[in-house]
Amino acid sequence: MANCFLCGAKVGMFDVGAYIENIQICSSCDTLLRNNVNNVFAMCHTDEELDQSQKLIVEKFQTQFSDDKLEVLKKHIAHIKNIYSANMKKNNE
Repeated sequence: MANCFLCGAKVGMFDVGAYIENIQICSSCDTLLRNNVNNVFAMCHTDEELDQSQKLIVEKFQTQFSDDKLEVLKKHIAHIKNIYSANMKKNNE
């Protein structure tokens, strides 16, 4: 059994957690990220909105996570933002 990178909880074989930057997280932390990253980016309609949302998300996580975890989260957030940005551009073609 592994431990969740973000919260340290045990990730059991029946936990349907996820991976961020190839690091395992539990389903609770996966839900936290989806609610605070994916759902927020899904509401954006421009790259400027994505950039502003990214800043706000990182600011929020700064109070919740240590610096080493925050660096991994920043990479993950930037990756998700780039996906949403590419999809916006594709949909506007």
